[in-house]
Formats: sequence, C-alpha cells, structure tokens
Amino acid sequence: MADPKAIETIQKWVNIKQVNLNWLNIEEFFEAIEQKGLSVNFATLIGHGTLRRGIIRNEMRNLIPKELDYVQKMLDSSLRDGGIGMSTGLIYTHARMASTKN
Repeated sequence: MADPKAIETIQKWVNIKQVNLNWLNIEEFFEAIEQKGLSVNFATLIGHGTLRRGIIRNEMRNLIPKELDYVQKMLDSSLRDGGIGMSTGLIYTHARMASTKN
C-alpha cells in the first residue's frame, strides 16, 4: 500500500502545506479529475523515483526483492489504470542506487 506520507519526500522542492492531493495512485487521480467535472486530454508517466520513494522514502539504497516486487505490482497497476509508461530519470539522487540488473 502506498504511504500517504510519501509526499513529504518532495518538501525540499515545494512547500507541502500548499499542496492539496487527495489521491495516492493513478486510478484515484483520474477519479479526482472526473469528480471536478474536468475533461482533459492528458497522459501521464509513472515515475521510477516516485515508486521508489513510496517505499523507501529518502533512503538511497537498492531495493530488496520484496520491495522490488511491490514496485513492479504498483507499476503494473498504474499502467492498467491509465498510465502510459514509466519515466526513469536515473541521474537523480534517489534513483542512482537503482540496480541495472533488476
């Protein structure tokens, strides 16, 4: 299950007290858009770093097999729910520890 406190990992870039999120996954995001009556031509990628941070927060380390399985399940679910792919950004701090072997 995604950790609602994962949003706190972005606080170095934005004042999280000014961020209003009422969703934790792609399905809930699209539901929130629909509830507002918005009709948009929108596509989104699933962030590799976002998936990692949802599990290990600000730790910079390789994922253990159980965590990697969870990331894979979250990615699969997000793609089924409307995401169009995964972005990697492996140069960014939290993704640098990602293994290229798995």
